[in-house]
Amino acid sequence: IKSNHPEITKLNLSHGNPHVTQEQLAKASKDEDSIVRKAAIKHPKATPEHIGKALEDKDEYVRRAAIRHPNATPEHISKALEDEDGFVRAAAMRHYNATPEHISKALEDKDEDVRKVALEHPKVTPEHISKALEDNKRSVREAAIRHYNATPEHIGKALEDKDAYVRRAAIRHTKATPEHISKALEDKDVLVRDTAIQHHKATLEHISKALNDEDEYVRETARFILNRKRK
Repeated sequence: IKSNHPEITKLNLSHGNPHVTQEQLAKASKDEDSIVRKAAIKHPKATPEHIGKALEDKDEYVRRAAIRHPNATPEHISKALEDEDGFVRAAAMRHYNATPEHISKALEDKDEDVRKVALEHPKVTPEHISKALEDNKRSVREAAIRHYNATPEHIGKALEDKDAYVRRAAIRHTKATPEHISKALEDKDVLVRDTAIQHHKATLEHISKALNDEDEYVRETARFILNRKRK
């Protein structure tokens, strides 16, 4: 990194240049140009110390790049969750090193998107899902019931949600039971009923009921599924 031109310096740092040294990264992380600082923190050789410093950068794009780094630690994630920028907080919750404690904190975030992203994490627990199903935003409740750790009890609760999108997401879940399908076939929303009859656990009794649905759309789907089962 010998050039004073930010684009050339960025090129030298990019693509995981194996010849970049820790000293060069440290110098680049202090560069006056945010393009260079961002390139530095994205480098595979960036250390936890570099990440910690970058999380205090005045430029939010540098902070976002910092918390996306594979070397970010749980401590970095805790710090990022206090960031004023919602995209930094959301990026923190996409990191594999986020813990269940981080998810709990993120579910209290003022930003709907941060709460929603938190519910996509593989470490989400049934307790997180229970909390999120009480959220006042539909997209958060929908994300909660889509998670593979949702239980049959969660599905039952979500099938009573005031929003049809949440109820549809609930009956799509692989853990939905025949009892859930029966309940969903009584739903006032035609697409909830249509989704229910397409579930792989739908029985011949469910199909028979759907064949008598008041909506032609549901009846047509039921006929299609019945013909498929006969083959």
